[in-house]
Amino acid sequence: VPVRVLPAAARVTVDGAPLRPEKVGRKTQLVGGVRAAGPGESIARGQGTMLLDPGAHVIVVSADGHEDAVVNRTVHPGDNPRLAITLEPKRAQLRVRASAAPARVILDGQLLGLAPLEVLRPAGSYELRVEADGREPYRSQVELESGKAHLVRADLPEKSTSVLESWWFWTAAGVVVTGAVVGTYFATRPEPTRPPLDGGGLGWTVPLE
Repeated sequence: VPVRVLPAAARVTVDGAPLRPEKVGRKTQLVGGVRAAGPGESIARGQGTMLLDPGAHVIVVSADGHEDAVVNRTVHPGDNPRLAITLEPKRAQLRVRASAAPARVILDGQLLGLAPLEVLRPAGSYELRVEADGREPYRSQVELESGKAHLVRADLPEKSTSVLESWWFWTAAGVVVTGAVVGTYFATRPEPTRPPLDGGGLGWTVPLE
């Protein structure tokens, strides 16, 4: 069975045992089923030809920093399909805790759910936002490393209310404005003018001191 693995340094076991290299002319073949159970070993340059008995086999490929690959392969006499295995880098684990609940966890603009939560993501840089009603949001740029866990404790303090947003401020302001208008009216209105005196038929008037 021709086999090729990536990364080239990946270790291979067949049915729980490493392969045994055997030189055949100028080529090296990898014989399975002849060594005792043990950890896998890498294949030179990551490729070669495996010699396996007919039947079902379990092939495990592993490498540091990568997810293991498990392949179930049934070998038939005269049947040698090529086997190519590429390992995926291990994903990082992100754990988010929040000081208030319920708190929404948003990663790169995508809502993941409510804290506390744990998710797996490929290694890389992400924009994290945690928010809750009535609380100041938490923002952070997190760097996730392959195969490692990253814990974030999001502090969500209560929102500070501006005096301009308080109901009592506008109530008091309304009272002040109303009082100012009334005061201005009384301060600026003209003095009342006395109507002229009527002297009656004789035209007499008596001035009052």
